[in-house]
Formats: sequence, C-alpha cells, structure tokens
Amino acid sequence: MGICPECHATIMDEGFDIGEVIECPECGVELEVVGVEPLDLELFEEEEK
Repeated sequence: MGICPECHATIMDEGFDIGEVIECPECGVELEVVGVEPLDLELFEEEEK
C-alpha cells in the first residue's frame, strides 16, 4: 500500500508498474508510481516539451 503525497490517503497496491499514472481515489490528483515494493507514489507532472 502507498500514501498519496497530496492528501495522505492510503492507496492499495493493485499490481501497478513503475511509471504508471494513477488517480488518487480520495482527492483525484494524478500520481506516478515510482516504486512497487513498497508502493511509492509522487505527484505526476507532465514533461514540458
């Protein structure tokens, strides 16, 4: 399980892959999976081109 860095909600590990972008079920912010064991999440920021 991981923790949303925005609202600190608990997010259950559902077999996510590194680099996958998911949405926090509590606050709706987009999160990027940066680690899988344990689940580690960071706020997703699109790369500027």
